[in-house]
Amino acid sequence: GTACPAQRTAGVVELEVAPAFRRQGLAGYLMGETLRMLAGQGFQNVEVHTQADNPAGLGLLQKFGFRQCGQGTVYRKPLCGSQ
Repeated sequence: GTACPAQRTAGVVELEVAPAFRRQGLAGYLMGETLRMLAGQGFQNVEVHTQADNPAGLGLLQKFGFRQCGQGTVYRKPLCGSQ
């Protein structure tokens, strides 16, 4: 797709539930509240990045109507220690 400067896009960077609290619907609740908040603030799109081998994350995204729109590469640069 192409970028449209008039559209406001938000990104969900990290959504993780501690192991002791998983399978209780918390991730769904958090995602639902996040999407409602972003829509209320006028955002028109939301992007999320997840690993292809994360079935719980993929299921959550599909439940909320997210569709895969591309693939990318993650870059990391250490800020301290070995370069």
